[in-house]
Formats: sequence, structure tokens, C-alpha cells
Amino acid sequence: MGRLDSSRAMVYSTSTSLEELPEEEPDSHAALQSHQETLPELDRGALPDVALECAGFLTGIELDVSVMVRSIPLRGFDQQMAHLVTDYMESNGTKFLWKCVPTKVERMPTGQLQTTWRHLESGQEGKAHFDTVLWAVGRAPETKALNLEKIGVEVNNKTGKVIVAANDATSVPHIYAIGDIAEVPTTVFTPLEYGCIGLSEEEAVRRHGEENIEVFHAFYKPLEFTVSERDSSQCYIKVSGFGCEVNCAGLCEMIMNSRMMTLPPPEPLFVLRGAASPVNTLKFHCKTSCGAEPFLFSGQGRDLRLCLWDLAEGRCAVTDTIEAGNVGFCQCSLLDRGSSQKLLAVPGSCSDEPDFGPDPLLLAGYENGSLTLWSLSERRQLCSLSCHNEPVLSLDFDSEKLQGVSGAPDKTIKIWKLDGQNCLKLKRSFDVVNPGISHLCIREDKKILAAAGWDHRIRIFGWKKMSPLAVLRFHTESVHCVTFSDHEMSSDRLMAAGSKDQRISVWSIYNQK
Repeated sequence: MGRLDSSRAMVYSTSTSLEELPEEEPDSHAALQSHQETLPELDRGALPDVALECAGFLTGIELDVSVMVRSIPLRGFDQQMAHLVTDYMESNGTKFLWKCVPTKVERMPTGQLQTTWRHLESGQEGKAHFDTVLWAVGRAPETKALNLEKIGVEVNNKTGKVIVAANDATSVPHIYAIGDIAEVPTTVFTPLEYGCIGLSEEEAVRRHGEENIEVFHAFYKPLEFTVSERDSSQCYIKVSGFGCEVNCAGLCEMIMNSRMMTLPPPEPLFVLRGAASPVNTLKFHCKTSCGAEPFLFSGQGRDLRLCLWDLAEGRCAVTDTIEAGNVGFCQCSLLDRGSSQKLLAVPGSCSDEPDFGPDPLLLAGYENGSLTLWSLSERRQLCSLSCHNEPVLSLDFDSEKLQGVSGAPDKTIKIWKLDGQNCLKLKRSFDVVNPGISHLCIREDKKILAAAGWDHRIRIFGWKKMSPLAVLRFHTESVHCVTFSDHEMSSDRLMAAGSKDQRISVWSIYNQK
């Protein structure tokens, strides 16, 4: 017979149960060895933050640690932030076995544990010996037996946790929930600490639609960093907002550490004014000889001029001009000739062909949305790729990774590869909020990508994984072009953006070594 409780307020704090574990005998590893058991698949709803936390402190005491991840890290968390955590851990020595599942653990005569795993995509089998195997299977709140729906207490059907307010109150005024059964802000105590509340960006987009979500990025300095004078250059916060109400989507992702990212300025270092028409091309020349100051070319708009800007401190005016003689949409280019010399190529009526060296290749984008690779020496097409549904407006290529990027008037940035047979293959498509990618530029160190948009903004991505890093807002018209300086010192690198508003903004961003 049940018991009836009556009180002004009730507090629930139930225990949690472990998710499915491998069958154990007194010596589980010995049992696995003698019976050759296949390990059961673990619950895919588990959130293995404990695995990363343990891997972090074990690596910190200089142990050799490997983490096996069957799909994605920190399932249910924002994946951009989760990968920032794992990237940081990898850079500090933690090894990751991605898209792998364990199939068998055997104790060897030496006492070590031989772990066998299978790669989920290739099907290939791998083996390694470890001193210790730690299972991180997650835990589930014990709320099903409480029949909370009978009294109107709201529960997250996916996690089984009770939804609570800031004061731990449930949807029923006099009932409260605390501990692991409550849906509360979460902190992951990895080497790069990670705190979050509400929806991940992926879940916010799924619920409200990508066109209704705005993602904000900022850097900040926590109070404890101020008091202890710790380096706050990598304190990072991400907020996804639904419509005009930033708090509606309820996502707040914070990462605090001192080795992840540098602090970009909220405003440009300086602004160059004096262009008599919209700026549609920019080129730096910083590797000058005899200690000369670096300079910047801009043009060529309807004023038929190429402008030369001296970037020495305090100089924000045009120092010289070159008559282009033609107006058009094609951008000028600086061709490296070696010995700190460059050749400036501008659209014109002449047909002179410079010497490009042996067997040069040319990548071109066309109005039908395709990309074509040409052999200039053989004057023939090597391959073509249908990439966009609208005209290709810009492209850039990473010759080290043999990987390129292109943009069009639509809402997508395309990433593609060039294989060993000189064939172009589409790798992935990355969606942006607003249409119109007018220009793309990969920085010389191949770490970040800048995208100039019709929506007056400059978007910064990590080139390795296309992780969104920042959205820079300054211009009042479409941003037509963006470029990075070729300073030899990484700390001196600049980024410049030209706009229809006839201004050039110069920025210093992500200049860590």
C-alpha cells in the first residue's frame, strides 16, 4: 500500500543509475579473457564528460592516455565548443581514437590489458596494450518510478531530468528538485573548463530554424583572472540568440583557459578613408627590403585608380595612385617574383603573358557555378566540378592541403579537394546565415579563413575544421574584399577589408603563434 505525504514544500533528490555496463565477474578483465566475450554496445545517450575529465588530469600527471570516441565528443553539448576542448587536449598530449568501438579486452601474461577495437567507418580492427581500462558509460536519473507526470512536474523526456527554475523549483510551485535529477547548468571539468546552459547551437537550429538563429562570439576576463593576474587571452563565450531576444534560445557556452585563442579587438585598429569609389580589391605588400614600411594596394573601382596606402603609424591617407585604365569586376593580383619583388597584375586590354614557371595550373570559377582546373602550359582543361547553383564570386586554395574554398550569392561556402590525379572533389558544404559571399581569403599560415559578406559583415573561421570564430561588424555596406598581410612576424599580421561604403578597415586578429 502506498504512502501519502502532504507538506507545504517537497524536495526530490533521487539516486542515479549507471547505464549498461559490460558483464562483470569478480575479475572482469580475466573473465573477458577466458570467455572471449564481445562487449555490449553502450547507450548512445550517455554523455562521456567523465572520460574527458579523467583523461585530462591523467595526462596532466604525465601518463600516456588514449580516449576512444565512437561518434562525437560530449554528445548533447555544442559541438564547436566540444571540439575546442578536444583540440586543446590533443595539443597537450591526450590521444583520441575517433569513430571506434571496443570489441574485446584481454589480460595478457604481463598483466597489461590488450584492447581490441573496430573503426566504424572502415571496419578495420586495431589493438593496443594498456595498464588500465576505464569505462565511462554515463548515468541516468531515477525519475520514472515517481510518476511525476501525474502531478504535473515537467520532465525532459530525452534525459529523464526534471526541468527546474533558477531556485530549483519545478513546474509545480511547492515541489523542488536538486542534484543529478535536475536539468541545471552543466560544467565539464576538462583541462579547458567548459560551462553551458540551455540549447546547443545544433539543437537551437533544429528547433527554431537556422534563419532565426544568430550566433554571437566574444572574449572576456573573469574576475578571478583579474585578481590573480592570469592571462585571459583565451576566455571565450558563445551565445546563440533566437530572433531579437538573445536569451530566448538559452545557449551560453563558456570556455576559460590561457592557451586557446587570442583576443581580437572589438573595433578595427584603424580605418583608411579617401577612396573615391567602392573598394573591390585589396593586396598587402609587407615583405619589403631595406626595412621599408609595408603598404597596401586598393582599387580598382569606377574611379579607374589603384591606390597605394602607407601603413606606417598615423598615416591614413592615399600616398600614391596608379591609373588602371579599365573598369570591371575582376580583381588585381600580386604575383610573387622572389627577392621581395612582386608583379602587380590588373585587368586590361593587353594580352602579355608572364613566365609562371614549369607546368602552371589555374583554378577558375564560372557563372554557371562550376570550378575548372586548367593547365596553362598545355592550354587545356584538366577537370571541372559543379559546385554552386549560382555564379562563383570568389575562391581561394591551400596548396599545402590541396584543399580550396569557394563562395557564391547563395548561403553556402563550399570546401573541395584536389586529388593526386588533378581531379576536383566536393568535400563539404558550410551554411551561413545570410546570402552573398563576395570574397574569401585563407591566411598565409593556413589557420584562419575570412569571408566577406553582402550583409556588411566579415566572418572568421578556423580553416582546419571550419569552426566559426568571430563575426566582425563595422561596415555599413556590402564588404567586397578581404585580405591578410604577409608580415614575417606572426604578431604583426593584419587583415584588411574593403567595402562599398568606400572605407578600408584594418584589423589585428588571432595572431598567436
